Amino acid sequence: MLFLFKKVIGSFVIYPALFVVLALLGLLLSFWKRRLGLAVSVFSLLLLLFFSTEPGKDLVLKPLENAYPYPDLSTLNCTY
Repeated sequence: MLFLFKKVIGSFVIYPALFVVLALLGLLLSFWKRRLGLAVSVFSLLLLLFFSTEPGKDLVLKPLENAYPYPDLSTLNCTY
């Protein structure tokens, strides 16, 4: 049961679902604090839009791509 709980909660923490959940929380919050709830919803949807575009994707993926240097192909001992 704990495994299933972890998987369900984990799927709500990845990028797209996280922003949708924040937008829903903002919607719920807007019943008590209208301006704050609206601000949270708009901010989360703008973040979802930003990370769905090329600059947002590059912002997240470039550090991962550049974390390790490319191997030096001249040192490989390959005979073809």
